[in-house]
Amino acid sequence: MTNKKREGVLLAASFLLPLALLLTLCALLRLAPFGTGSLVCADARGQYISYFAFYRDLFYGGKDWLYSMGKVLGGSTAGLFAYYLASPFNLLLLLFPGEKLPLAFDWMVLLKLSSCGLSFALYLRGKGRLRPASLLFTAAYALCGYNQAYFWCVMWLDALVALPLVALGIERLLEEDRPLLYLFSLGLAIIACFYTGYMLCLFSLLYFLYRLAVGTPSWRRIPWRRAGRFALASLGAGALSAFVLLPGALALAGGVEISPVGFVRQYTYPTALYVLRFLLPGRDAAFYDRLVVPTLLALALCFLALAAVTVAVCFSRRCRPWVKRCTALLAAALLLGWILTVERNTLRYEMDLAPNLLLGKLSFGGVYFWEMYNGSPNVYVGQLTLLAALGYFFNRAIPARERKLSLLVLCLLVLSLLLYLPNLIWHGFEQNNCFNYRYSFVVCFFLVLLAERSFSSPEGLDWRAVLFPLLFLLAALALTWRDRPYYIDPRLGLPTLLWLLLSAAALLLAKKGRVLPLLAAVQLVALGFSCGLSFYYAGSNGLDTESFAAVYRARRAQFQSLRERDGEPYRVRKTAVLFNYNDPLLFDYRGLVHFSSAEKVRTLDFMRRIGIRINEEYWANGDLGSSRAADALLGARYCLGESFADYAPAGDGFLLNPYALPLAFTASPEAAASLALGADPCQNLNALFESLCPGSEPIFTPLSADCAPGGEEALLLRFTARSEEPVYLYVWSNGFDRLSVRGAAAHELSGLYAPAALYLGSFSPGEAVELALHYSSSPAPVPAVFLYQESGEALAAVTERLRAAPVALRLRSESRLEASLDVSEPSLLVLSLPQEEGWHAIVDGKDAPLETALGLFLALPLEPGVHQIQLRFIPAGLIPGAALSLSVPLLCALWALRRRRRARAA
Repeated sequence: MTNKKREGVLLAASFLLPLALLLTLCALLRLAPFGTGSLVCADARGQYISYFAFYRDLFYGGKDWLYSMGKVLGGSTAGLFAYYLASPFNLLLLLFPGEKLPLAFDWMVLLKLSSCGLSFALYLRGKGRLRPASLLFTAAYALCGYNQAYFWCVMWLDALVALPLVALGIERLLEEDRPLLYLFSLGLAIIACFYTGYMLCLFSLLYFLYRLAVGTPSWRRIPWRRAGRFALASLGAGALSAFVLLPGALALAGGVEISPVGFVRQYTYPTALYVLRFLLPGRDAAFYDRLVVPTLLALALCFLALAAVTVAVCFSRRCRPWVKRCTALLAAALLLGWILTVERNTLRYEMDLAPNLLLGKLSFGGVYFWEMYNGSPNVYVGQLTLLAALGYFFNRAIPARERKLSLLVLCLLVLSLLLYLPNLIWHGFEQNNCFNYRYSFVVCFFLVLLAERSFSSPEGLDWRAVLFPLLFLLAALALTWRDRPYYIDPRLGLPTLLWLLLSAAALLLAKKGRVLPLLAAVQLVALGFSCGLSFYYAGSNGLDTESFAAVYRARRAQFQSLRERDGEPYRVRKTAVLFNYNDPLLFDYRGLVHFSSAEKVRTLDFMRRIGIRINEEYWANGDLGSSRAADALLGARYCLGESFADYAPAGDGFLLNPYALPLAFTASPEAAASLALGADPCQNLNALFESLCPGSEPIFTPLSADCAPGGEEALLLRFTARSEEPVYLYVWSNGFDRLSVRGAAAHELSGLYAPAALYLGSFSPGEAVELALHYSSSPAPVPAVFLYQESGEALAAVTERLRAAPVALRLRSESRLEASLDVSEPSLLVLSLPQEEGWHAIVDGKDAPLETALGLFLALPLEPGVHQIQLRFIPAGLIPGAALSLSVPLLCALWALRRRRRARAA
């Protein structure tokens, strides 16, 4: 067999071996494609499955690529694509019908994990080290602990596929001055998911410095030209991804705020305070506060200088050994001081991490499902791989300089896992509420890389390269077992111990003959058992494919039937979750809910101010906490499920809202004035409608209520109803979860969460009503309480006035709107879509300025007359980003052509 055929067979095997193992596990666990279970769990169930349904609709359902009205009130899709939907693997979804999305998801996971093995094999082929034994390590990378923990965060897996190619690109840049593989592999990784692409950028810099130091015997011989090429190629990778990255970043701007300074100061302030009090004792707190930031900057500069001096001295050929040792000890002592003063107990408090738990993760396989909230870094790569990786540092066939530098890189990566501030930097200065250590895939890659490098130099694998790592791992196992966390099954202790011993024996025998089958058995059984355990935990919480198919078919047909009956644009509110908090994207309708990292805080705050339930971090549930006035303002023409008494049945479980405003209506120009909304949602709605239609009657009138403590677990409110109109309660607190309504018709509301307007019902005039709020925890301070009665007559009057000048709104697509109307006086055309950079208006063939109504909505001032209006949305940054992205391949082609001509001339 020729070398090329042999390499082709090994490349195919590097992909097919983990795929076969994964398919076997799915068959044993009855997961799709072999059973009704699936790997769709956690956020894949609550978010991603809906995004993938939307992705299919872009191709098959005629949905808009640029804008979606299924995201709360509407918004750019650029943020969804930049974070969730830009992976080329998503094209696989087009091969499956919508009701088979869980099956498509499972295949996507299996193919991405297998592709990790293939990409690592491509790295080894590029280094000239691809041989049959390499399959041990391609499988270890494909089935590493990170993939076992986060396979359902499927958009992150593209980074693992790209990482070996990025590393190979850096090697080629340094060795052959060929930067294109690095540029395009990193650029495509950023396109697939900018979040993990950022982590790849950090590791690329670290890996470049590492390989540069390995190949540069002296600081005086640094190839600055190639370092410049690396910088240019890194910028080129960012430019290549600009068509996704730039509009995505602008779309995400205005979302959940991230304060790097706040997080850094929160966990470094004690250090600065300690230093200041030591140097300048006896001063007041204000004095110390003024000097905290300069002190932190000074400390940072000192540590950077210390790191630079330490590296320069330790790898210098002129310094004596005792100088190097003293410098290293001094740096270690200062680092220990940093840990004791700044980082002490930080990660254990924030993420339940202790060093012994990290050590245990090296040996234990299998990721418990609920470990996603506060588990340890997932760096498991198999006991055999780990022994070989640690044996690398005792392998005398590898140059000492390379081993020292590799140890330095590994220590930096491990310290990133153990220290809060580096951990924060790896996560883009964002503190995670779960799914910790999302960058730990770079640690897995580096461990597998060291293991393969050591195994490819078998002449240096003596008993010391096996015994010392074995003793270290046995000690780590003992430390972990002494303080075993809840997510490590006690039954795993003995198998882990036995497999460590068996792996060590297999490595010792590796030099004495052909024991590749034994090594393969040891490796694949360990990886398969570990991955099977993770799949079992996840599958137990996974989505049932048959149940999903039934819900998907029924709900899609239900909303399709409604669209066929009513062709005008409108929104639908429902009173229960149909599947998840992204029902509008999943079932293809315009709703009031959305759950992703791509929602605007301004939109969420507006909805909260009108009484709708909002999670302040990342999602809106406009289906809960609504009122007739809020429904009318947001254009919710239909309600699915039980709702207000005067909503008329419309078939298929839908109720028709008689008060609903269209998505486009005319209002007073005063609505463009700035309007400050307070904490009272009913008064806010009164003010909003007054701004739209000056002189209108108030829709809500307050009810006076007696408020008194009702015991240790309740707050009592007593009021007298004035009419049979709906009554609402709004409590600015999330400390209670149950409400008892005691009147002529007593009932109870349970499962209450964040502040939201609660519809209490309708009562007879003069009826005495008592409300008891039951706290979910210990008694809290008496919250702000708002109690109102809503007037249907006033709401009907104001909405009738706002509909007086009909607007014929047509949706060519959700980013291309057309409207025609006739106004008799200066007016403001209001669309209940959030004003967002990217909208452009043309009125009667001329560009027209856009304004903001009610502090949120898209608005257009109009003069009296008949108008033809066109509205277009192009995500901000898309055109310049696309131009920048297209320029990169062109410049690369010109550079390659020029280089080829120079080579021919030489």
